[in-house]
Amino acid sequence: TYVRTPSHEDVVIFGGGGYRGEKDTRFLESIVNANRYSDAFRNRRFRIIISEGTPDSVVDSMLAGVDDNCTIMRTVGSEAFKLMLLGASAVVTRAGYNTCFELVGMRKPFVVVPRDTKEQRLRAQMLQSKGYGRAVYEEDLSAQAIARSLDASLTPVNGSRLDINFDGAERMAQALAGMLAGERRAFATVD
Repeated sequence: TYVRTPSHEDVVIFGGGGYRGEKDTRFLESIVNANRYSDAFRNRRFRIIISEGTPDSVVDSMLAGVDDNCTIMRTVGSEAFKLMLLGASAVVTRAGYNTCFELVGMRKPFVVVPRDTKEQRLRAQMLQSKGYGRAVYEEDLSAQAIARSLDASLTPVNGSRLDINFDGAERMAQALAGMLAGERRAFATVD
């Protein structure tokens, strides 16, 4: 499938891997209307990526609420997805590990709507507390809450930023090379 790389005006919304029922329906239906309530993103194109498993009835409900600034598309390939994230002005997603940390690495403003699991809720809390992204929890989910969080995502929380070192592969290669060369403390330098 050909996917046009979004302009830096687009907001990319990703519902996560696989449709999981009623709570995903609520997320998807809320996001369709969020641009109407946003000050910063009101006139931006919203590109909503839904999973192949999303029922037609949910897609029909979403389409009923869509305006001209909203596009709904089925799952795209991983390379197209990364291009869409890179080109986006902001992103709304579930709190999956890979997507969240790709967004941190890209330094994108984002909003996470964690699924009701301990893992995703903790990830959302940690990211928000460290200044990356905003979180909207299932119990507070609405188009207005997503819009407020999107607008707020443009301003760092507490002026802090999460300090994550993204050169792990390079440091691991150096440690392995040192280990092969007989250095006993090779892994002690990898933190």
